[in-house]
Amino acid sequence: MKSIENKTIIYIIDDDQLFLRIMETKFRNMSRFKILTFSGGEEFLD
Repeated sequence: MKSIENKTIIYIIDDDQLFLRIMETKFRNMSRFKILTFSGGEEFLD
């Protein structure tokens, strides 16, 4: 995790779209995190 603009960036990578949305919602409710989601490793690396 990196810190930019005093927010911790959390990368969530999973091919299960429901899991991604649940985790994204959970962390977005905490204003100190910036959430980026990806459906696979290749998408994340691009």
